[in-house]
Amino acid sequence: MKFVLEHLSSHHFFHAPHKWFLAILLSPVHAAQMHYERRYHLRFRHAKKLFFFDLCLIAFLLFLFGATLFWHFYDPTVRSLVSLKVEQSQERIKTGTQVAYRVSYINRSDVSLKSPVLTFTLPQGFLVNTSTAPENFQRENSTLTLSTLHPGGNGTFTLEGTLLGSPDQEYDTVVKLSYIQEGEVEREYVIARLISSPRDSPLTISWDMNNSVLSHGTIPFEIKLKNTGPETLSRVQVPLPLGNGIHFQSVSTSAGTFDGKIWELSLSPNRTSTLQGNLVSEIDANRSSIDLETIPLLLANGQSFPQKKLTKSLNIVRPLLEASAYWKSEKKSAQILETLPLSIRIKNTGSLDLQNISLRIPIPALINKTKIKSLNPGTVNGNVFLINKNQNLALARLKSGDTFEITLQIPLASVIEGTDIRLIVNPEIHAEMNEVPGAIYTKTIHSDALNIASHIPINAALRYYTDEGDQLGRGPLPPQVGQETRYFVTLNLENTTSKIENVQFSATLAPGFLWADKSSVSLGKDIEYNEATRKISWTTPSIPAHTRVGISFGIIFIPNESQIGTSPTALQNISLRATDSFTTLPLLGAHKPLDISLPTDPIGKNKGTKVIE
Repeated sequence: MKFVLEHLSSHHFFHAPHKWFLAILLSPVHAAQMHYERRYHLRFRHAKKLFFFDLCLIAFLLFLFGATLFWHFYDPTVRSLVSLKVEQSQERIKTGTQVAYRVSYINRSDVSLKSPVLTFTLPQGFLVNTSTAPENFQRENSTLTLSTLHPGGNGTFTLEGTLLGSPDQEYDTVVKLSYIQEGEVEREYVIARLISSPRDSPLTISWDMNNSVLSHGTIPFEIKLKNTGPETLSRVQVPLPLGNGIHFQSVSTSAGTFDGKIWELSLSPNRTSTLQGNLVSEIDANRSSIDLETIPLLLANGQSFPQKKLTKSLNIVRPLLEASAYWKSEKKSAQILETLPLSIRIKNTGSLDLQNISLRIPIPALINKTKIKSLNPGTVNGNVFLINKNQNLALARLKSGDTFEITLQIPLASVIEGTDIRLIVNPEIHAEMNEVPGAIYTKTIHSDALNIASHIPINAALRYYTDEGDQLGRGPLPPQVGQETRYFVTLNLENTTSKIENVQFSATLAPGFLWADKSSVSLGKDIEYNEATRKISWTTPSIPAHTRVGISFGIIFIPNESQIGTSPTALQNISLRATDSFTTLPLLGAHKPLDISLPTDPIGKNKGTKVIE
């Protein structure tokens, strides 16, 4: 257009601005005309129609773009007109204290809001005080149902409780108000958010113990835990540092429970509780110090909240002892009821003097507890044999470089439990030192293993009746001169802890007694009787450990007048020989002679056991 070409210039901008402005308004039409002349005129048969069609397409695209922007920014809700705010009762809070969240809301729209519901997403450590909460507050899902909010309607709501958390950690409190506009079906919502950050912990914890610890020993300790807050802390846990050669024993508490790893308790306001015991250390040689780290935990709603960490640094003191325990007889095996000398040698190879040294020797079932006390200077406390400076003055002080040696008599007991048993004595050395008051240095040494041979007690009896009253014997009782009375001999061989081999049993019939040719055994060959030597014998290749073998046979007694009024011996020279397969030691067993007095047969004994005419 000529008007645009003529007036859209800087000259008209300054001298005829009204014409320049009109040219600006007509410039799109001018641009369309120029576009038509360059692209369509004299190029297409229906140039004007095609140009008009293209303009329609451009207009449609502009319409779609405008509609998209409209629907994108169009908000049919009234969220911008509904105000929701949540505030905290105090800015600086300490974990474990009372906190109140004040929620306020107002409907500034011109429509009513139906079925409004406040939903709270509270910090995990927030314990709601249900006694001050509104009656319609649902603690299970933290919701509060409100009445219809008409235009201009408003309200406030306060939720009180105790906030538990970790110091300097941030915790979100989210409040959501959902509602339905009058005449609508879709639920809308607005959200308010608050960040809480506890700055301090109500718990104070301290270690009361020496600043040094032994590389191998025990030292007393005490942990003090105090609740400085105004509220009761219903669940507090204190995990004790374990590992790295550290564990605890003989632990007691003034409150709560201790399961070997964690101290759990409840603390009321301004209450101090203690946990006491012994710290046992077994620390590697390449360490010069250790750090004990303890982090108390507050528990609430299934979550744990770490509090401030306490670190206790301990220097490691290393006493050095060379100690050994050895069997002085240099034997590798022994039999029960034997007494063996055990030598214990201790040399202080460290730079620290040791005081109040004690030897503690655990007493297993293999050692006779009563005899060890009578054979050695010392005391027995439970199952421990103890020797200290009260029995040996040399144990009062062991200077650096000094040596102490003692020989103890170890009496073996009669043991029937276990298989192929070995005896290892494990003396414990306990000592104190001035450098670490209250600490006890411990060192355990071990003797060589001593193989213990099996034991075969022989239980023998002469019977006429069984315990149940069944008659085994025949003939008169008491026995009469010239008449035949038959008895039964019963023997039980009870092998104990090891397999035995080449087992040989023998006994001899006394004069006046005859072989009844009636016998039975539960293992091995049948009994053999030699009339010339009057010897009864039985053998078997082996008897397994913890096996009982029964042997029984009948004998005949025909008394003479010289035996009237007596109970003659019936069986003598009762013996057993075998070899212990575990120790290869020979085993010998014996039993006193049996007579016809029937001490184990009360029925027969009552009828008489002395020979009559």
